[in-house]
Amino acid sequence: MKSIVTFTAFCSLSILSSGRPFAQGQTAKDVSWDAEKRSLSYTLPRDSIVKIRVGRESGPVYETLVNLEERKAGKHKEAWSGKDSKGLIDFIKFGDLHFCVDPLPKLEKDLELLVDLPSGVAKGKGVITVNQNFSLNIDIEKKDREKFAKTGFEVRTFIDGEFVKVDNGRDLPYRLKLNPVKLSPGEHLLSINAWPVPERSRVAYKNMLISYEYRKQAVSNTVRGKKFSPAIAFCQRVDGYWQINIADLDGSNSRRITTSSIDKSSPAFSPDGRLVAYVNSAGELWIFDRASSEERKIPLPINCAEARFAPDGKNLIFTSYQDLYHGDTELWTVDIEDYSLKKIVSRPWLQYNAVSSPDGNYIIFVDGPELYGQEIRKLNHKTKDITQLTDNGPYDFDMQPCFSPDGENIYYSSNQDGNYDIWAMDKFGQDPRNLTRNPADDKAPQVGQVGESIYFLSDRSGSVQIWRMGVDGGNPEQMTRARTDLRDLSLYEVK
Repeated sequence: MKSIVTFTAFCSLSILSSGRPFAQGQTAKDVSWDAEKRSLSYTLPRDSIVKIRVGRESGPVYETLVNLEERKAGKHKEAWSGKDSKGLIDFIKFGDLHFCVDPLPKLEKDLELLVDLPSGVAKGKGVITVNQNFSLNIDIEKKDREKFAKTGFEVRTFIDGEFVKVDNGRDLPYRLKLNPVKLSPGEHLLSINAWPVPERSRVAYKNMLISYEYRKQAVSNTVRGKKFSPAIAFCQRVDGYWQINIADLDGSNSRRITTSSIDKSSPAFSPDGRLVAYVNSAGELWIFDRASSEERKIPLPINCAEARFAPDGKNLIFTSYQDLYHGDTELWTVDIEDYSLKKIVSRPWLQYNAVSSPDGNYIIFVDGPELYGQEIRKLNHKTKDITQLTDNGPYDFDMQPCFSPDGENIYYSSNQDGNYDIWAMDKFGQDPRNLTRNPADDKAPQVGQVGESIYFLSDRSGSVQIWRMGVDGGNPEQMTRARTDLRDLSLYEVK
């Protein structure tokens, strides 16, 4: 199987002739990687000095397969096992490999970083075991230090091929601090790349396996007793990616709590307001801790599209999917401490937007075919009975339900009157009533513990912003005035 070759600055196949880069159009051609035969093929237009790097697209350098060696014009094949030079790390396990063409200005060999492991870190079979913040001393051979020290250097850290952080320094050895709390328990690939600034004609690199052992930390009395301020959480697009923001209830003091280059969605507060669960476009489930400002990934063997906390604050109810846009979904729960999983709803079609009743006895969720029409149903945890609460036309969609604080009423969005409005009904699905009757789209109602107001998303001001109104639909008021559309609202409100 031959993979498609893409070009990046960090992992490259670099061809030079007589100590000078080829002119445009003279680089290597027909570069391809055969994963089954573990062979890299390419064609040289003339006799050349060759440097071949392999890594991840827009990610780390894993290995320099050919480090400035002479090759004749014509077709070439370079055998590579897919592992590091010691045979300990199989890079193929950590995602697609990329070989790229990027002529370098100077004939300088890539280097190996020297890493001094911290005391107290367990080592065995090439794997470093960590369970808390730790640091590494990184260095290079003395004869090569002058180049790095003269202009300073940049250090980029990656885990499992994904960018984590960038540091800048001038003195070697350099102390690199790492924080593994965002990792799921288990084995991970840690990659460290360093370049002289501003050049990247040579790279010093080190790859190692780390095993993160999550140890549950006792919650201190100060954290356990701390009251977290009421807030709204929502998604806003920043620099091309949807990120999670938290703001005060009136929309002021908005601050972003996520930064990584991947889309986030579906923020959800824990009952005490301390944690914010969210998912990303890779189907991963994460939790942000307002007490420590730390994030951690909840390891799941299945994809996650959205999650909501159960009243115990220990479990999350989430939607799993094979293909979010075509096919069935299921509802699961996961314990955020021991990661135990339980499937709770598996029906034909789609099930999503699941939320627990305040007493924890019921779950309401959206159910139905992909494009035909979807209704709200209720699961009785004790009897396992599922009851249909709404019943509309074939192309009507009832979605995004939530309970009132006492569990007696349900609020949801529906397009049964032609556009999306905020609706209410009792817990049995009786007495449905339209609260907004507005030509704009009103969606995603949220009711806090006080129960006097409904927060929701609406485009009635020209862009999608957060609004607030009474539980009877009266006195609508705009809360946010962001420059861009918002989405995916969650509310934490206390008495």
